[in-house]
Amino acid sequence: MVSTMTPLYAEAYPDALVLTDGHSLVIGRIDDIQKLHIRTVPLGESPSRIAYQPETNTIAVIVERLEFVDAMGKHHFGQCASKNAMETSSSRLSSMRREPTPECLAEEMEVSSVLLLDSNTFEILHSHELEGSEMAMSLASCQLGDDSQPYFVVGTAVIMSDETESKMGRIMMFQASEGPERMRLVYEKEIKGAAYSIQSMDGKLVVAVNSCVRLFEWTADKELRLECSDFDNVTALYLKTKNDLILVGDLMRSLSLLSYKSMESTFEKVARDFMTNWMSACEIIDSDNFLGAENSYNLFTVMKDSFTVFKEEGTRLQELGLFYLGEMVNVFCHGSLTATQVDVAPLYHSSILYGTSDGGIGVIVQMPPVLYTFLQDVQKRLAEYAENCMRISHTQYRTFETEKRSEAPNGFIDGDLIESLLDMGKDSVEQVVNGLKMPLLNSISSSETTELVDALAEDVLKLVEDLSRIH
Repeated sequence: MVSTMTPLYAEAYPDALVLTDGHSLVIGRIDDIQKLHIRTVPLGESPSRIAYQPETNTIAVIVERLEFVDAMGKHHFGQCASKNAMETSSSRLSSMRREPTPECLAEEMEVSSVLLLDSNTFEILHSHELEGSEMAMSLASCQLGDDSQPYFVVGTAVIMSDETESKMGRIMMFQASEGPERMRLVYEKEIKGAAYSIQSMDGKLVVAVNSCVRLFEWTADKELRLECSDFDNVTALYLKTKNDLILVGDLMRSLSLLSYKSMESTFEKVARDFMTNWMSACEIIDSDNFLGAENSYNLFTVMKDSFTVFKEEGTRLQELGLFYLGEMVNVFCHGSLTATQVDVAPLYHSSILYGTSDGGIGVIVQMPPVLYTFLQDVQKRLAEYAENCMRISHTQYRTFETEKRSEAPNGFIDGDLIESLLDMGKDSVEQVVNGLKMPLLNSISSSETTELVDALAEDVLKLVEDLSRIH
């Protein structure tokens, strides 16, 4: 039990704390990750999409709730954010005329809404409810064309029980303001299908609609005009953009890469991954490397193979990395959980966050080849040194496995395993790293000429501690 504590400001211990229990003295410092504050905002509904708009300091969230419709047609629901917002509005697809039939009554129905929250107080400023069988599927904040006004763009789908896929939907554009109406529907466009994903690209709007990818231009008349389309998909579920590149995550045909040719106003097929992966999320690492997650809880990376072109198939996206994560990833985004430390910056780049269906948040980073090689050696030693509670090898546990194939893990370092070094004694760490060569921490770069030295326990622990600050 701590009996006394005091701050300590010294050259050797900047911004430190000294704690004692009367028998021992502890000098420590609060790590940046411990400065994160987590605040829970109860919604009473299931959130599925979120977008932040810095220009207006607002956050838009798509939520769904279940309502019970009794035999008299009256709706019953619990406490929910959509009904407790400061302002409310609603709309429905104008061409949708079908009303609930008698057999639909006395059953549960799903209701979708778009919430507008203050990004500082998380106060619910506005709720826009979609009527009928229309569900909000995608959300993005963007500026389009020469219009300086930022918009929240929402893609929807009309879900009918007797249809195998949606045949109707909308692209809705909302404007957030400080006026009496905090969120206003300023434009809507009907589409023939479900808008599964929305991304902006150079002032234009890229939308995944059922099996096609469509590019819309925001005209001077403030209307969306269809510019070009790509139809080479089973179901285009996920989109990511970078410059003129569009990465498409398909329901079952893995990843494909498109390039927008502005002079011709067309899409060009750049490359495709010809493996069968049922996608759950995708992300662009850089112009040549791409990250994917599929529904068997695996991660994989692919690289654009520009040197090999197949006559019938075109350029391939060549698989580089395979890894079993154990959770289903449903979103990737570039970013980090903490501010980058000066002494950690050379160790990694291209930080990508991911979120899982279990509520987990993780970080994936790229690191210089020399550091990757060393950590791969440490990972192998650790897996052999410590027996895990499941009594299976680390390689077997992290094996990329689907219904169709099984591949050994490759191209990924298991951060959880590496960080287990921090829970080991110094003597045990010394045994693990004995005989290994590690790069000098102050000279790590992306080049192959980084100086290598004998790995010492204290240096390895310092490296792992620095890397652990990433999350």
